[in-house]
Amino acid sequence: MVEQAAIGKNSGQFDFWNSGSGKKWVANQAAMDHLLSALTDRLFQLTYIQSGERIIDIGCGTGATVLRAAAATGREGAVLGIDLSHPMLGLARARA
Repeated sequence: MVEQAAIGKNSGQFDFWNSGSGKKWVANQAAMDHLLSALTDRLFQLTYIQSGERIIDIGCGTGATVLRAAAATGREGAVLGIDLSHPMLGLARARA
């Protein structure tokens, strides 16, 4: 887990996403995934992820993009999701 001291100038964002905002996103994960699905689809159309690739998803939220990237990379690949929101990472881990 990332400690707040390591966040530095982003401490406001750390506080924001680890308070009610992160919890609200978690509570509305399905709706948020649907809302962002067109953008996510376009992202994956442009990235051409191949089996066996290694990917880091910075700002992975509740895991929609990490899970999709993991499916694209297959068993030979690896995907690491990073986010500063503990509630959102918790849900991403549960979904994985």
